[in-house]
Amino acid sequence: MSQILSIGLLVISIALLIVHFSDIKQSRKIND
Repeated sequence: MSQILSIGLLVISIALLIVHFSDIKQSRKIND
């Protein structure tokens, strides 16, 4: 069970990183 939870947290953190970086790219385009 702990393995499933750790994997889930890892996936969620990676997804948040991807969303965060995509937001930065979009804001850069708007600033240009």
